[in-house]
Amino acid sequence: MQRVEDNNCEPVFERVEQWKKQLLDLTRRNRLLYLTETKAKRSIEITSPNLQYLVDAIVNRGHALTFPMPANVQLALANPTQGEDAEQEVAVRKGDLETSLPVAELLRSLYRLRREWLTWQEEQGVHTLFLVAGFLKWRDAFLPDEEFLAPIILVPVGLERKSLDEPYTVKFVEEDIVLNPALSFKLSAD
Repeated sequence: MQRVEDNNCEPVFERVEQWKKQLLDLTRRNRLLYLTETKAKRSIEITSPNLQYLVDAIVNRGHALTFPMPANVQLALANPTQGEDAEQEVAVRKGDLETSLPVAELLRSLYRLRREWLTWQEEQGVHTLFLVAGFLKWRDAFLPDEEFLAPIILVPVGLERKSLDEPYTVKFVEEDIVLNPALSFKLSAD
């Protein structure tokens, strides 16, 4: 085993960096690199307010922002949507955020995202819910016919709901805002 002098820790830091790089998953399973349009549909696009306001409100000012929800949750859940006409009948309680999804579909998506996020947190201790600032659209040299998306900046957020009568809220989680590590490594390696 190689002995390291107290004054010269550089080989240790270099070795740690090598291990970190080996831990990165650069395969097609990694959604931080190979997000397809189909998989991206599982996410929720916030259409309003703009990104600058979102980051300022959530990160800088520490506000929790709410999603829209049906004005009468029990009525909306009792009558699942049956086409566009049924969606128009549900009165909506506006939130701080707007999305392109109909309210009933938004509630299902938020429920699924929150459940998956909490499961990862509890079982693996890994934070998996992020507000994404920008996507890079790219093609792999080995798969030139397919187009992929890679998130650029990842803002860690949490998703909460106090009760069925309350809207889902998104808030900043006290973790580091990061540049997508897998994308950063792939761009420097390629």
